[in-house]
Amino acid sequence: MILQSTWYIGKSTIITAALLYFFSDMLVIPEFIFKLSQSVQPLVFETGFPEFPYSTSGTVFLVGYKGKAYVITTRHGLAAENLPAICIFPTDTSHKLLPLGHMFSVPLKDEPEDFMDLAVIDISPSATLDQELGKASLIDMAKAYEPDWASNAKSIKLYVVGYPSERSEINIDTWDLRTDRIVLSGSYEGPSPFPYVHLLRVSGAEEFGSFSGFSGGPVFGLRQTTKGILKPVLCGMAIRGSSSSALFHFLDASVIVDALNVKFSLDNI
Repeated sequence: MILQSTWYIGKSTIITAALLYFFSDMLVIPEFIFKLSQSVQPLVFETGFPEFPYSTSGTVFLVGYKGKAYVITTRHGLAAENLPAICIFPTDTSHKLLPLGHMFSVPLKDEPEDFMDLAVIDISPSATLDQELGKASLIDMAKAYEPDWASNAKSIKLYVVGYPSERSEINIDTWDLRTDRIVLSGSYEGPSPFPYVHLLRVSGAEEFGSFSGFSGGPVFGLRQTTKGILKPVLCGMAIRGSSSSALFHFLDASVIVDALNVKFSLDNI
């Protein structure tokens, strides 16, 4: 099933049309996918070259935690050791950029393992004073995170949302940027050999040459409460994947919460 929505991002000269694709054996797309996917945005870089000013590679998602707003993505996607200027948009229709603060990540030289492939950037509180920026959709971590989500992971459907590189293009003549937001559904394959990393097998992988660009995208699950109510939960963040194997490796959400706690503490010293 394919759903289409047209949206615009960037400065006055940049326009992008995005498609939301959903590959699944389900006939009805869960409503929570529509809502939560609004917090997922492409990772756009300023190149510094006038003839080719922007590039896109990767995915970010926006969260709310302890009264503050943050951008979550992978450390490797940001090239955190030599961070370029990045552009994050609050909504699918905004022409404005979110005002960003400082990035927190563990230096690669200190901890190269997958479970540290994470970066957190605070969004300036000034964004709430702007009517357009204030419309950013945030994942409420207090509601979305459940530490025991993996206890019944094999019995629930999982979803990964991201912007594959092969579905993104920039017209260098018009500076138009087009990128597709993709939702893939799948099932839990179990823990990875690496600590705090899990495996997700998805359907629809044959539609892609690679999963490059999905890194930094959130992985959601749909759990059933004791009262029989379906509830979306944040299970983690995609850090890499292979379309040939249809497998994603994703970081456990507990690591994201730990990083948010560290970032929050550093910002309030």
